[in-house]
Amino acid sequence: INFRIIDKKPTFSENSRALIVQPRTMELFEQMGIAETFLAQGTHARGLTLHTKHWTKDFNVFATGADQTRYNFGVMIEQTKTERILHDYLQQAGHQLEWETELTQLEQMDRGVHLTLRHADGTTESLMTRYLIAADGASSTVRKQTDVAFVGETVEQRFVIMDATVAEPLAQATMDLNFNPNGPIGVIPLSTPDRFRIISTLPKGYTGAEPTVEDFQRFLKQNFPGGLTTSDPAWFSIYHIHSRSVAHFNVGNIFFVGDAAHVHTPLGGQGMNTGLQDAHNLAWKLALVLRNQLPVVALDSYHAERWPVAHRLVTTTDRLFELISNDSPLASFVRVNIFPPLLRFVMRLPGVQRRVFPILAMTGIRYADGFFVKTQEHDLPKNAPVAGERWPYVRFASSGSEISSYSVLDYTKHHLFIFTPKVDKSLRAQAAGLEQSLPLRVHFVLPKITSDQAVPALTCDNATFTRFSKSGETSIYLVRPDAYVALAQRLTDADLRSLLATYFDESDVQRQEQTSHQNLPTTV
Repeated sequence: INFRIIDKKPTFSENSRALIVQPRTMELFEQMGIAETFLAQGTHARGLTLHTKHWTKDFNVFATGADQTRYNFGVMIEQTKTERILHDYLQQAGHQLEWETELTQLEQMDRGVHLTLRHADGTTESLMTRYLIAADGASSTVRKQTDVAFVGETVEQRFVIMDATVAEPLAQATMDLNFNPNGPIGVIPLSTPDRFRIISTLPKGYTGAEPTVEDFQRFLKQNFPGGLTTSDPAWFSIYHIHSRSVAHFNVGNIFFVGDAAHVHTPLGGQGMNTGLQDAHNLAWKLALVLRNQLPVVALDSYHAERWPVAHRLVTTTDRLFELISNDSPLASFVRVNIFPPLLRFVMRLPGVQRRVFPILAMTGIRYADGFFVKTQEHDLPKNAPVAGERWPYVRFASSGSEISSYSVLDYTKHHLFIFTPKVDKSLRAQAAGLEQSLPLRVHFVLPKITSDQAVPALTCDNATFTRFSKSGETSIYLVRPDAYVALAQRLTDADLRSLLATYFDESDVQRQEQTSHQNLPTTV
């Protein structure tokens, strides 16, 4: 597939900016083959430490995720490093990012989008692209030129942010948080030892002179329990927070991703991750459409799936930010005196811990029924994954070695998992036919007690097998390139192809107009 990526900046971001890569995003990076690079360059963050005047308490908020994902931790890594890793991945695939190239005009037409670009030397270029992806940030040129409203507000409070060395012995594997009468203070580890991101807020209606670095350092020393001594500040900024989103994630052949589609308060560290997951959700669908393996209508699912995720995120972070930053006397009293012990109590409850992890890790995101999610009566075990859920992280065995259910996934194909006590000739023949005619890879999964070695297969223990399929029965799970379950059903008399026809409508694909390779999808 031909594509171009342009950026009006001359090079990578200089400041740390977005810091945390959440477990769900790490799973996507694993599919891309770059997870190990992030692990090597980043720091593992496994929990939260809450500081009060009288006590300090560690909350290992990721602990309960050990059986849910390989990445039961956040990876703290500066955005500038993230950009470089992704850029290296792009170059290794034989592609180049076009720096200092700016979109100046666009016009949406019947067969695509006409663009005018300006290059670093002042020359301009006109081109026609079939699809345009607007990944150009909160001040999106594409969004403005298409008159798409960015609905929301600018939050009255301002954030104060600084990257610095901290003298006190804070743990490099936790995020530290303090609520005090003068404002919340968060301390987040960077990937370099003893370097931290420190963040707080200015009160509503603050009209004094802009605080200096020295002012902020004194504030931290006086208000953080035990004092916080900082030095060597590398980045200091005071800025307004915006909470906005577009009403629709695509307009014709133009798609909005990341900050071009939604911005919100930085609580929870999910902004960059949501943008990366937007892009991943759209990319594999675009690829299959451009290869004529799916109908164009499939692209409507991008908005249908990702807009609700962004809407929930914006709404939730707005409410949380109001809770922690409201400077009324009552809110301040609750935040300082009631909220910390309440949090300390509820986080002891196992049920709460298990609910918190999928929210923070972003592994609990579910998609509703639609083009790529076929929910139906499935007659599967009670705890079986259902369509719209993330594919579970479980252990399989392959050729005598233990592997995970994610290590067999790649992001270029769908995967059909067939849990069966025995692979007969008919099932084997059907699977072979599907792999030849569809963008699909078939995996047979057998219980370890089986002696059927006639076909290469994954095996699992009986407890795992009966989670996916009732004893003695055959069940199928169609997993999308982004590791979400598209279809989950017990296999009865119907053949595999007829079951998958509800998803891969081959007749629609064949009716599509052939795509010219001259129509280049372009990311801005």
